[in-house]
Amino acid sequence: MITEVYEIHRTEGVAAATARLSAGLEGGSWEPGPRPASTAADGGENTRSTPDSQGAQNTPMDIFLGHVLRPFTSHALDLDALKGLSSRLTLGAGRDSRGQLPFRTASLLAELSGSDFVEFPGGHLGVLQHPVAFADRLAEAL
Repeated sequence: MITEVYEIHRTEGVAAATARLSAGLEGGSWEPGPRPASTAADGGENTRSTPDSQGAQNTPMDIFLGHVLRPFTSHALDLDALKGLSSRLTLGAGRDSRGQLPFRTASLLAELSGSDFVEFPGGHLGVLQHPVAFADRLAEAL
């Protein structure tokens, strides 16, 4: 799915890639939208509209999709090293994210490493949505 998101970002832009990523993270189905029309000037090979016309070039999401997502998600963790540090690790995820990929990943990593797992208020951005409750839960957990 991550490779597909990267290819969509490269060929169709930020909006289409973000839609695919959101569907994948939430475990939902996704149907690709209409493919952008190619232009005669590029011989039909460039299917992505120019980033400037999308207003998305070099935005945080453009950089995330083009340069951060694949390396971040393909990194192989040293599980043995994490097991050795499990008493010092606490993994967490937002309560409203249950069933979604980031929640499942954090929960599984806590289980496999023997680390504690904590649920925080809200979803993936709970720290922004519920800052006081998030801070209280963080202080309690640590």
